[in-house]
Parts: sequence; C-alpha cells; structure tokens
Amino acid sequence: MPQIRFTPEKPVSRQIRFTADQPEPQPVPAATPTTSTPAPTPRPTFGDYVKAAGLGLTDPFAGIGSGVFSTALGASHLINRLTGGRAGVPSGVTLADIGMEPTNAVQRLGMAGEQAGEFMLPGGAIEHGAAMIPTATRLGRLANLGTRAALEGASAAGIAGLQGGDPTLTGSIAAATPLTGALAGSTARSLYRSMLKPSTTLAPEEAAALAETGLREGIPVNRRGLGRLENIAERLNQRVRSYLDPNVTIQPSDVVRRAEQTRPRLELQATPQEELAAFDARTREFLGQHQIPGQAAVPPQQFGPLTIAGTPAVPAQDIPIPSPLAQKLKTGTYQRTYARTGEQGLTAASKMGQTALARGLKEELESKFPQIGPLNQQLEQLYALRNELTPAINRIENRDIMPLAGYLNPLALLERFPAKSRLAIMLEGMRSPLAKAAALGTTSQLTR
Repeated sequence: MPQIRFTPEKPVSRQIRFTADQPEPQPVPAATPTTSTPAPTPRPTFGDYVKAAGLGLTDPFAGIGSGVFSTALGASHLINRLTGGRAGVPSGVTLADIGMEPTNAVQRLGMAGEQAGEFMLPGGAIEHGAAMIPTATRLGRLANLGTRAALEGASAAGIAGLQGGDPTLTGSIAAATPLTGALAGSTARSLYRSMLKPSTTLAPEEAAALAETGLREGIPVNRRGLGRLENIAERLNQRVRSYLDPNVTIQPSDVVRRAEQTRPRLELQATPQEELAAFDARTREFLGQHQIPGQAAVPPQQFGPLTIAGTPAVPAQDIPIPSPLAQKLKTGTYQRTYARTGEQGLTAASKMGQTALARGLKEELESKFPQIGPLNQQLEQLYALRNELTPAINRIENRDIMPLAGYLNPLALLERFPAKSRLAIMLEGMRSPLAKAAALGTTSQLTR
C-alpha cells in the first residue's frame, strides 16, 4: 500500500501596501485608568427625619384618637362602678390593653391637645347659664361671677374625672378662672389706658372702646404697634375690596345726603356761619367732581314785538361712582384727614366735612354690599385707635429723662415702664378660652 506523505507548505508572507488614497492606520493609544467620582449624597428631607425618628404623618391623628378613647374608657369605668360591674368596662382596663396607648411624642402631643379641647366643649352652655343672671348692678355681677365659677368648676371636674385626672384640683382651678380672668382683664385695661392716655375730650365709653380694640388686636403702644395697626387695616381693606362689584355704582347725591346728617351738630353754637361755610364747601367740591352742572332757568325775553322763549332749569346730573372707586375715595379721605391732623389751615369743620363724606361713601357701600359692614366697623375702631396712638407714641418718645430720685419710686418706675401695653396684651391673652383649656388639660394630664 503506497504511503502518502504530506509536506507542510511554507508560510507565505503577505505584505499589505497602502496607496495614497488609503491612510495608514494609527496605533491605538493605551487606555488611561479613570477614577469614578461618587455621586453627591442628597440632603435629607423633613420626611427622612420623620422616618428616622419613627414618626408618621398619621401620628397626630392617632394621638387624637387615643384622647377620645381615653375619655370614653373613663366614662365606661364610671358606668361600671355605678352599675356594680353589670355594665361598662372594669377599671383595670387601660389604653394599653385595647392598643390605644400613645407610643411616641407626637401621639402624646395629639392626645394632650384633644384632652385640652374637651374642656372647651361646655363653654356655650356655661355662657348661656351665666347670661341668665343680669349684670346691671354690682350684686348681679357678683352673682353672675359666682354662677360662672360654679359651672366652670363642675364641668372641668367632671371632664377631668372622665380623663382619669384629679377632678378636685382641676375643678378648683377651673372655678377660680372667672375671678382670675376678671382681675386680669381689669388690670390689662388699666395698664393699657395708662399707657395710651386717651384724649380727655372723648366720652368714657369711647376711651374704653379704644382699650378694647388695642387689646383685642394685640397692638402695643409703640411704633411697632402702629405698624401692626396699619397692616391689619390694609388686610381688612383688601377683604372689603374683594366683595365689591365694579358694575354696582354709588350716586354722589346720596353720599352728600348722608354726609349732611352731621351738619346740625355745627349749627348748635353762637356763631355757626364760619364752620357751616367750611362744611358746605367740602360737599360742593365733592359734587363738583362727580356731577354734571345744572343750568338755571332762562325766562322769556321780549324784544319789541318779538318774544324769545325761555328755557327751563336743567338740574345737575349725577355721575355714578363705581363701587371700587368709592372704596378708594373713602379710604383715601380717611388717610389724608389723619395725615393732615394738626396741619395749619385744616379747621375742625373742614375735617368734619371730609370725614362726613367718607362716612357717606361707607354707608352707601354697605347698603349695596351688606357683608362689608362688620369689616368697616372693625376698620372704624382701628382708625379711632390710630388717632390716639400716634400722640401717645410721640409723648413716650419725647419724655424727659427721669431724675435719679425717680428710680427709687416704684410707682414712678411703673408709670414709665415701656412694656406696660405688652403686659396688658399678655394678661388679656391669658383670659382666652384656648389658654384656659390648655391649663386645665395640662393639669388633668399631669394628675392621671
């Protein structure tokens, strides 16, 4: 059998030639190692902090639920004791047994808020019961105060007992709140009026109303308080403007008719003509801006045999004022009259004429939009306080330096105490139902 031999072929070297049209390949550069930059860590959000603390957005509501169940459980315990164990839940059952015990600070805070709110529930019934006793006489006021104290103490003791707190201590504190509130209110009004020092030309009820406005709105007798007053007034004006309809108009003659109701006050004096002329000048100027002038009647004229017919009188015609413009005129009149107080040439009659026109605009607007009446009343109270607040601030800022001996007199120091009005506002705030409920709720919780 013939043998088959394979001879290996010699490798053929093939050279690749590049023409001018084909570029020679370039060597690939070695890859350089790159370092990866770590992504920036995002800043934690409020939700992250809440999660890290183990809190949830539903925790306040869970705390409120715990408060409701706590009172319901206390009522059930009471029923159980009254029925000899035949009804209700035994006293040994707690919130933890039914899975309603607060587990974190937010839940405990929500429960405390709900428990404090329960002390506000009988407020309407207490006010109704105390209102049945007249307060026209001193004896009636004392009887009203005693009735209110008894109702406050009984209701608070009952609620504290249902919540598991000490009914005796909580009820005693609640019974004392009418008296302490009356003392705090009287002290607050005395302090505020001594700081404001209203004009002696004001009636006693007007001066008292100024203190009520300042305490209710929290306006101290200083520059910051004046700024607060202006901010409150501006917000009220914005609310008034939001109710106005540009398609509803005001008749200028109706405004003047309302303003002239003030005129008889100027007539009751020995020489009224000068002030009446100043008052009438203001109303004529207003009508001149918002009326088409009328024309007097022209009688028939006789020229020899010819007779030229006359013309009848043409009355002045009102130019209706859109309600938003009427509001601006009213606000601007009050502001300019206030800014010009004490200005030479601005007589009392002229000022009265301006404010009477502003009041006429206000009353016409209220007749078209009754919902702005309470807002305008609040604005009037603020503007009345502003008229007395500015002189008081100037008096305090220009006060003479106290001599050294004055610092040894406690009454003199109290008279010059700059924060008297703030102290008065703080005392007034302590009389609020919310502050009273917070104090009673805290007492009830601490005595559980």
